[in-house]
Amino acid sequence: MKQTAIFTAMSSNSNSIKTMKLLAILLFFTCVSNLSFAQCSLTCNSSVEISLDENCFAATGNNCTSTIVVKDYLPPVLTCQTATINCFEDPSIVPAPSVTDNCDNDADLTFTQSVQDLGCNGPFYQTITRTYIATDASGNSSSCDQIINVTRPALAQVVFPPHYDDIVEPALDCVNPNTNPSNTGAPTIAGNNINSSCDFGTDYTDQIISICQNSYEILRAWVVYDWCNSTNVTFTQIIKVLDKTAPVLTCPNDIVISVNQND
Repeated sequence: MKQTAIFTAMSSNSNSIKTMKLLAILLFFTCVSNLSFAQCSLTCNSSVEISLDENCFAATGNNCTSTIVVKDYLPPVLTCQTATINCFEDPSIVPAPSVTDNCDNDADLTFTQSVQDLGCNGPFYQTITRTYIATDASGNSSSCDQIINVTRPALAQVVFPPHYDDIVEPALDCVNPNTNPSNTGAPTIAGNNINSSCDFGTDYTDQIISICQNSYEILRAWVVYDWCNSTNVTFTQIIKVLDKTAPVLTCPNDIVISVNQND
């Protein structure tokens, strides 16, 4: 933090004024350099009034009162780091840079963002540049650029949904079964659903095989396309819908029958 001393001195002797200014400055920096021992407390944007003692008056014949104003001229320290995400991830997961300031523990942080689309042939699919500006309570500001490189994953990273066959996952009950991919799963990369972004695409077709009444098996043929290099991967997901509820049997009430010994 940079300190600025502002003084007011009253005297008819210019040399005396210079002397008292010098003494005030020396007193000020003595106070600053020995804050743990000094009787004054200096913080940003505060002021401290000091008076030279009787020794000064005895030597110069003048009195002097000065005011020290502590000013903050240092901007916040802003540290940006480069981040890498895949194109199915939301850029909002990238944290903001760290900010420290000598006086303000809550400096204002804002950013503007630009996106450069590099496509299939670039070193990255996209490059996102966020320009952050940190401003403290004194109006000092600093900035830095955070670079977010967006990569395209490979088809080898595709994870297909599991089977619902009573082996990998439980089969679905035939009572109102939900066989939609929102329930039985869809292809993902790094836990993110694959959509039309990044020049990828997904599709599926169902083949239904009847097992018995109200029970059937779905063979769901998934395909994931990589439009950048005209390749794809496929997978067949098994989804069984079974009658998993046993019949409810209601027995009649007990009855008592009288038997005559002659009958």
